[in-house]
Amino acid sequence: MTTLRLFAVYLGFWSAAMAATHGQSLQLHDPQFRAYLTSVNQAEESIVNDDFAAASDHYIEAFHSKQQPFATDLFNALLCATHEQRYDVAEAHAHGLARLGCPLEVFANNPNLKGFVNSTYYKPFLNGYDADRMINERNVDHAVRGKVDSLFTIDQTMRLADPEYSFLRDSIYREDMRIMRALLPLLNTDYPSEQRLGVRWGPQAPSWETEPLVIILLHNYNSYDTTGTDNPNGLRTAAEATDVSDQLMKAVEQGSLHPEVFAYLHDRSGDFQKGIDFAQEMGILVIEGRCYVGRPDVDAALNARRAALGLCTKEQQRAKAVYKMRSNAMGFILNRGMSGNMTILEGLEWTTLPQETREGLIDLGPYEPPSESEH
Repeated sequence: MTTLRLFAVYLGFWSAAMAATHGQSLQLHDPQFRAYLTSVNQAEESIVNDDFAAASDHYIEAFHSKQQPFATDLFNALLCATHEQRYDVAEAHAHGLARLGCPLEVFANNPNLKGFVNSTYYKPFLNGYDADRMINERNVDHAVRGKVDSLFTIDQTMRLADPEYSFLRDSIYREDMRIMRALLPLLNTDYPSEQRLGVRWGPQAPSWETEPLVIILLHNYNSYDTTGTDNPNGLRTAAEATDVSDQLMKAVEQGSLHPEVFAYLHDRSGDFQKGIDFAQEMGILVIEGRCYVGRPDVDAALNARRAALGLCTKEQQRAKAVYKMRSNAMGFILNRGMSGNMTILEGLEWTTLPQETREGLIDLGPYEPPSESEH
């Protein structure tokens, strides 16, 4: 996997709400998509509780509500069905992944799919694999994918040349503006779904953390939510400004963009303009070689905002993060957005933390620094 340079602006230790809502709202209205997300949230809660049979049932319910499930959900569903030896169900999920371009190597390389690969249902899947991939090939808009990849190359080239923004900062920002101007027509017409843009794949799972379009938006989102009067990055007139939050929210409503990805991007950028925060990003503390996460206070207003977007509660999100850090041996994808929506704060010492902070921490176990390929 290519090393990525991300322009990360840390928004807060616990991603606490930064502003009042000012009477605005970002809400998902489509009942079918809401039903899909409800079932997926129930499935992920079951996974955290090690109830993979219930999770498998919830995924089946979810896929009845959305004709084109997200790759991460199909992948998690396949893991659950394989674990429960429901190989007929696993075959159906595998076909769905193949139609999203999943290489056969993913099935061969992932040890948690061994049961399905060795079952009698794998050969029928292989017999239909070429037809599935032809569907994928017809669905992918290679012109759009090529444009996104080209813009991503520009985005990364300058950041790799100046990883610390020490001498190319202004040039990077000017290039960001050009990238966003080139991308806006795509956002203004039809945000590309996974089927249209194509899913990126790693050796054992979807490479959801390195989607180029999401990374471009992460770097440029806030540039197009304000005018030049309060934005140093380059917008000069109100007419030139575009409310990216509204454009991306349309993509969520259409089922093309996962609400978790939208919430992550919005918290990093759009929150500054709309004053609406979903607390999608979390802080993981590394204290003397061990990982800790805080115990969140129950925030009814925050959870109401999250529910309006189809997200799980903040408490459920934290439980998924703890599960991922402690016991996710099967490799479930439970948080979407860059780095699983987690910001790692290294090098802390107990003596530097307030007593009230220390008392509210949950020990997640030893810290293992990410490799270069995971940045």
